[in-house]
Amino acid sequence: MTILSMVLILFFGISAFVIALLVVIFWILSQRELGGQSATSMPTSSDHSVSANFFGQRSAGTWQIRGNGQLAVASDGLYFQRALPSRIYFVDYRDIMSVETPSSFLGKTRFVPLLQINFTNDTRQADAMAWQVGDVDGIKGMIENRIATI
Repeated sequence: MTILSMVLILFFGISAFVIALLVVIFWILSQRELGGQSATSMPTSSDHSVSANFFGQRSAGTWQIRGNGQLAVASDGLYFQRALPSRIYFVDYRDIMSVETPSSFLGKTRFVPLLQINFTNDTRQADAMAWQVGDVDGIKGMIENRIATI
């Protein structure tokens, strides 16, 4: 066996190990339960539904999977369905303490205003979620109007 063949075998072996390790880490992160409530399905009707880029949930820390999905302002609360890995988040309007529009969340930014909701999660701890959406002020106003009518 030549040195070149040994180096190639070592290189591909290490590469396969690193890829397998990354797959396992991604799977563990996608299976990790967050502190917020989760719903089994999106609402059949909502006041407003928009595409959104999920910036995360504060209680899950900085090492979590972000992703695109659908944010729905419904009659009972706010729903977000993340596309990959698939998960539906739900926050009841009664649990929302405030709505903000910061430019960053959990150390991540795109230098545009984000929609951030501060709420009490199902373990009764203060928590927050944030999204990048097209009409931040419009959706913020819808959520605040729903909260005011409770």
